[in-house]
Formats: sequence, C-alpha cells, structure tokens
Amino acid sequence: MKEAEQKLTVAFSANKFAERREQASVFEHNLEFAARINRVNYINDSKATTVEETWNSLNVMTEDITLILGGTDRKSDYGILKNLVKEKVRAVICLGSERERIFKAFMDSALTVHAQTMEEAVKLAAIIAKPGSTVLFSPGCPSYDAFDNYKNRGNKFKHLVSAINIQ
Repeated sequence: MKEAEQKLTVAFSANKFAERREQASVFEHNLEFAARINRVNYINDSKATTVEETWNSLNVMTEDITLILGGTDRKSDYGILKNLVKEKVRAVICLGSERERIFKAFMDSALTVHAQTMEEAVKLAAIIAKPGSTVLFSPGCPSYDAFDNYKNRGNKFKHLVSAINIQ
C-alpha cells in the first residue's frame, strides 16, 4: 500500500492538484460545486470512476468530508485511500455492489455506513455532515449497476442534493 501511495504522490504533484482543482470548477461532474445547504458544501465528483481519481480529489480537499463512495465492483484497492480517509474524512457512505468491500476497508478509519440507493446516501450525508463541512460524491468506480454513465449519476446526485433544500 505504501508503494502505491508513493507512486500516486509522484504521479500527481501538489502543483497538479492545485491546477486540477482550479480547472475542475469549469467541468461538470469533476469536483463540481453542486450546492451549499445548511452551511454544508456538496461536491459532485461523479467523473471519479477509479480509486486513483478519488485519491486525487480527497487530496485537494481541505474540509471535514463526508465521502459517498462506491458503485460497480472492479476489485479496486481501496487501501490507497486509507491515510487520506483517516486524515480528512468524517464518514464514508458505502454505495453499490462495492459497499461491503468499502465498508470493510474503512470501518476502522471513519464512521462507515451502508446505503442501498443514491437517495439514501444523500439523505445520510445530509444527516452526518456538520456545518462548515463538505459532502464529496467521488465514487471511485463506475456505477453500471445503477446508471448508464457518470453524467447520469452526477446529475442524479445534484438533483437529490437540490431536493434537500426543499425539505
């Protein structure tokens, strides 16, 4: 695991992260600001279809994070996220066919809960997140089990987040 983290650190320097964060605000589904509700920021990073992309996104985040993670099983190594989760994440909400593997990977690092659907994941995130924190939807895998593509998945996340404001 240490070796994989070192490779990621070398591959994605701090300057690249800052550049990605700056550019991401322009691109839909890539660290896209979705809403600020009850002083909680909701970020749509649905384009993060690999664990490495989620690592990149977590690395640029500075706030207390509630992470929605999961989708279709790819047998990914979630261990590469463990240090960042310990450092920056309040809770991991496990979603999709990967939810059990994700739960096991992070149950000792942060509050870890299962969600059966995206709707449930967003509701749980709204309950768990504290004012001043961020809900980051960065699945780390595709969601072919529930969505046609990352765009549909990201749009669903944004729709569900906008419904929080109405409730």
